[in-house]
Amino acid sequence: MKGRIGLRITSSVLFVFSLILFLSGCVLQRQSMHTLERYYDQIPLPDTHPLTLDKNRREPITRTSRSGGRNGHGGSKRPRYGDQQRLMSSTSTEYRSWDEVEHAQAEKRMAERFRTVGYVEMVETLDEVCAAVMAFGDLDRLGSRAARVLVYPESWDMQLDDSVTSTATTPRNTNGGQEQETAQESAKTSSWRRKRGKSQKRNSKSTKSQQQNVNMEIDPPPMTRKPSAAAHSNFYTARRLLFLAQKRYHAHLLPLPESAISPLAVFNMTDYKRLLYLSHPAQVLKNMDDLLLYTPPAPLAAPRRTSVSTFSGAISVSPNFLLVTPSTAEHKYLKRQLASSEGTSKQLSRITTILEDTYVSTGISIVLPRTPLEFHTSEFFQQRTADAWTADRVQSEGYYLLFDGRKLDTIDGKKTWVAVPQPWKTASLGDSVAPRCVAVVVDAADADAESAGSSSRWDCSARDAWRAAYAEYQQRRMEVCGLDLEV
Repeated sequence: MKGRIGLRITSSVLFVFSLILFLSGCVLQRQSMHTLERYYDQIPLPDTHPLTLDKNRREPITRTSRSGGRNGHGGSKRPRYGDQQRLMSSTSTEYRSWDEVEHAQAEKRMAERFRTVGYVEMVETLDEVCAAVMAFGDLDRLGSRAARVLVYPESWDMQLDDSVTSTATTPRNTNGGQEQETAQESAKTSSWRRKRGKSQKRNSKSTKSQQQNVNMEIDPPPMTRKPSAAAHSNFYTARRLLFLAQKRYHAHLLPLPESAISPLAVFNMTDYKRLLYLSHPAQVLKNMDDLLLYTPPAPLAAPRRTSVSTFSGAISVSPNFLLVTPSTAEHKYLKRQLASSEGTSKQLSRITTILEDTYVSTGISIVLPRTPLEFHTSEFFQQRTADAWTADRVQSEGYYLLFDGRKLDTIDGKKTWVAVPQPWKTASLGDSVAPRCVAVVVDAADADAESAGSSSRWDCSARDAWRAAYAEYQQRRMEVCGLDLEV
């Protein structure tokens, strides 16, 4: 009996000491965990770090009300709105990964780069506005994110709210004074801030809200005065299209003096790092943003062309496709060259010669391959046998198709340029206007069953491609400008 009592006492003592050791171990472990938590709480970490997410989860949703002891509720716990919002934000942040954060930062940097490059269209008559707006419509349809600048004569006095004054990025006169240059520089700065603010506001809106705003603001604001250009029959149509380009395609309208509207004016638009001047009427077939962003730096880059006007095969650059790096010094030099040369400043051939003598002949420009960057509709009428040019390559590989409205024909044994109706004319629908089918020699091994007994076949690919380009231009003109064919 006495042995059993001693065993029970010994077992009880061992149990008590084991329980004390167990409880002390739990307490020490708990204190160590709290010490580590306080240590990590003091370390600044990103919101998406796992430790930060765990810290947010550990914060209690309910806290003791500070006024509980005073209002007689005995310190009752009530949920606080801030704590609930913190818990909800931490839960949503938990699902964000580092890849999403990096993607958002890269997208922001890319948006900043797109604000420094853009496309330039210039119009000198009211009839050309539709063609320029159509080019911006093509770029928007192809997903271009670069800026768009539309230059028009300031004498039109369109009175559109967001258009800047004529002093903004206006090519400076060689004989102008220091005050004019200072005013122009300040106008450039304010213009850049305005464009930057508009771009940030545009990027923050969704596509649906943009379309709703376009539908609500499709008509231009009322005019406070009637300009002299309003006597033209197409004035109000051109004003509507300019406003459409501004609201729907986010184009920056830039009125300039008529004497300053030329490709040389692009060199003075120093708000941008790289600009692509495109002539019209034309059809943009592919997005050319990569060309603006990743072309090596050079004052001028343009596709090469063969001077078919002299039939000498001389190589020059195209005046319809100019990739320019704006520079005030370059613009001043080109203005001096233009003033010292003979002829009028509106002659495109004279401007092209100055650009070639200044940049191409000296080797400081980049001569881009003509194919597939630039094609002309007149090429559909030419019979090519020496190269691999085909009409199908225009739609599949081409970037830019210019409707030059002419073809090379043989009259009295001489090659002469003959006018071809443009796609917005009803005369372009005639069967005799399209290119003719060409007889192509077929080898006996490649002949099919239908042409097995003949050595040639009719190739109508050029005619079909020409008709398809004209039909698409006519359809796009109706969709963008709302204009039908003209007589």
